[in-house]
Amino acid sequence: MNRHGRLLLALLLGGTFTLPAAAALSSAEQRIVGAVDAAEPAAIELLEQLVNINSGSRNLDGVRRVADRLRPEFEGLGFTVQWLPMTATQRAGHLLATHRGRPGGMQLLLIGHLDTVF
Repeated sequence: MNRHGRLLLALLLGGTFTLPAAAALSSAEQRIVGAVDAAEPAAIELLEQLVNINSGSRNLDGVRRVADRLRPEFEGLGFTVQWLPMTATQRAGHLLATHRGRPGGMQLLLIGHLDTVF
């Protein structure tokens, strides 16, 4: 797993559950835990950068700055990334990241906020 994969995995899984004792994990699970542990400092740094961007729903520039910060993370994982502006609604827009994967492979949809919802 490359640096970006570990980072995304750490962001998705970090701190959301308690793992059983390492001895009870398979070798593949131990490698996953190791990758998450190794990526934790970078994940925390990214999270700190994101939360320090003023990205309230009406702060269109701030929301776009969050998208600009996340874009290279998704691109590093092989995603095609595009910005979908929503100027007609006076909102910043959406960051759409698409990864085609293998034909017949697993399909996954992740949705999140770029803005800070008060």
